[in-house]
Amino acid sequence: STLITDGRGLGVVVATAGDTEVGKIGKELSQVESIDTPLLRQMNSFGRWLTLFIIVLAIAVFLVGVLIWHDSSSKMFMAIVGLTVAAVPEGLPPVITIILAIGVTRMARRKAIVRRLPAVETMGSVTTICTDKTGTLTASNLEVQTVVTANQYCSLNKATACNQVDLKTAISSVILCNDAQLQHKDGGYDAS
Repeated sequence: STLITDGRGLGVVVATAGDTEVGKIGKELSQVESIDTPLLRQMNSFGRWLTLFIIVLAIAVFLVGVLIWHDSSSKMFMAIVGLTVAAVPEGLPPVITIILAIGVTRMARRKAIVRRLPAVETMGSVTTICTDKTGTLTASNLEVQTVVTANQYCSLNKATACNQVDLKTAISSVILCNDAQLQHKDGGYDAS
């Protein structure tokens, strides 16, 4: 994966295929799990139910045609094949892709770049985003300034009265969903 545009050089091959750096990246990318968003799960569930419904309907129409209408089984089989093919919504996947692409375009206008289309749907279903600060210009300390609970907005820097039950519930959730460790270091504390 190297381009030479000008001049002379001597190349020494030290690895090929999967043993090269690019090959290692390829191996790591092949181990990435596929994204399973709520929309994809609903689409898979819908596809299973629709397939089951189409099969049951096809069998019912076939039996009615052969047993009640006394049509030949070869004619009814061809009719069932046509019915089954017509019942499958072939336009649904492109429509979903177009809708997600519109979401990516809108996000790109707001300077948010999304690599995979299903990520747009996942981000659209998010109600709360918890972030830390990165690339800080301060002493790289992460400190909580405010806590928003279901019933109130608490500022921890000002002397405001906060409902202790709500605050305890919020802090318990943060502790249980956190894997950081607080360590004593140089007379102070360091979270890692």
